[in-house]
This record gives sequence, C-alpha cells and structure tokens, in this order.
Amino acid sequence: MKNKIKILAMAIMSVAFTTTVFGQKVDSRVNNASYIKPEKILRNDVPKDVIENFVKDHPAVQNEQWRGYPTEDFRNVWYDYNPSLNSSSASDYFVAEFWEGGEHQEGMYSRDGKKIAIHKKIDSQLPQPILDAIKKGVYKNWKIAKEKEEIFRDYSLDQLKVYKVTVQKGSSKHFLFYSADGALLKDKIIQ
Repeated sequence: MKNKIKILAMAIMSVAFTTTVFGQKVDSRVNNASYIKPEKILRNDVPKDVIENFVKDHPAVQNEQWRGYPTEDFRNVWYDYNPSLNSSSASDYFVAEFWEGGEHQEGMYSRDGKKIAIHKKIDSQLPQPILDAIKKGVYKNWKIAKEKEEIFRDYSLDQLKVYKVTVQKGSSKHFLFYSADGALLKDKIIQ
C-alpha cells in the first residue's frame, strides 16, 4: 500500500513539474511573440525607383538585403521604423541592409524612391551631450548597450543626425533617440 502511495505521489509530482516547466516555455514565447523576424525580399520585387535611387546613393554596394514594410508616417519620426513588422514586396517603404566603407548600414526608401533615412551602426562613444543627458536623466543607473546607431536623413545634412541608444535595467529595455545636442526626442519601450 505504501508503495502505491509513493508511486502515485511521484506521478503527481512529475505531472506538476512537467506542467510548470512547459508552462514557463510557453510564457516566454508569449512575451517574445510581439517580435516577428522580418523576411527578406528579392531585389527584383523592390520598385524600380527605389533600386535606382539606392544605386545612385551607394554605387559601390553589392549584395544588399531588402525588406519591405507597411505604411508608416515618417514626417515627425523619420529616424524610427519597426523592424518587427511583417515584410513583403507589397509594402510602402523598403529597407536595404548593406556594408559600405566597412560599416553596417540600413537605407530606408519610400515606394516612390525617396530616401527617408540612413541608419549606421556605430561602436564609438556617443557625443558628450548625449552621455551627459543620460547621466543626468532617469536612465542614469541603466546599462547602455554596446550597439548604437547614428541616423541621418542625408549624409550632407549633419544637423539632422539622430542617435539611437539601447538602455537596459533588469528585464526593462528602451530605445532612446537623441539629437546630437543631447535632447531626448523619443523614448520607445521595448520590454
């Protein structure tokens, strides 16, 4: 009788443990479900005007990877796009990921070929006004991620430069967008 009770208790504990373990995996997937890895699209599926302007802007680049995204309004936040949106050739704007001059970059174009922004990954230190703003602001105790971005509307218009900084504290993560003079333009909660 004692053996049957022990076996029954072990079976109940096994079921409870298994349910807990698998339940944790499901929960973590639900938390990450908001991020959808965008699909690459073929260069032939990108509108002709977009390709022509990209080649004009970056004549030495080859083997770029393209993604298409749904309609967005970039009049006020031209420096931010959501890379987790679904990708398709029936999109209204297109992003080319490429390497130029040893730097990883992304060029964003509207369907009619107009350049919206260039995102350039940087490993160098942020401008001092941005570091000062972070140290004095609400994110002073947060960790700054290694990967940062410098975002331009056009290479020749440095006054339109925006910096994207990722900060993290515990399970909280934010994208912060700063102007070169240290003004916080946008705080985007990621987690």
